[in-house]
Amino acid sequence: MLNSKFRFSLVLLLTSLSSFAMPPTPEGEWAARSPNISERPIGVVKISIVKNRLSGELIEVLPLNGSLRGCYKNKQTRVGPVVMCNYYQSGDKWIGGYIFESKTAKIYESEISLSQDGNELYVTGISGVFSQTATWTRLK
Repeated sequence: MLNSKFRFSLVLLLTSLSSFAMPPTPEGEWAARSPNISERPIGVVKISIVKNRLSGELIEVLPLNGSLRGCYKNKQTRVGPVVMCNYYQSGDKWIGGYIFESKTAKIYESEISLSQDGNELYVTGISGVFSQTATWTRLK
C-alpha cells in the first residue's frame, strides 16, 4: 500500500514539475529575413546569450539571386560580424537591443520575441514611432 502511494506521489510530483519546464530561448541558428527585401532568407544568424545579454553574429550570407551561395561563409572561431547586440530579457521579450539593417546600412533599436513553440523569432526594428517586424525561422 505504501509503495502505491509513493509511486502516485512521485508521478504527481514529476507531472507538476514538467509544467515548470524552462521555456525555449532564442539561442541557436536562424534563417534571417528582412521585411524590406523579400520573404526569402538573406542570411544565417547565430544567436547566443552571454551574461544575460543576447547577441547575434552573421555566419552566412545568402544572396537573393543564389549565384554567390557560400562565398561569404567564414570558418574561423568568430564567424562573422555582430549584427544584433545588447538585448536583455524582460518577461517573454528581449528588449533594449540594436540591430543592423543591411538595406539601409543603419542601426535600429530592436526587440525580439519567440513563438510559443520556439521555432519562429519575431525581430522588430524601431525608428522613433515606426516599427517593422521580420519573422526568422530556427534552423537547428
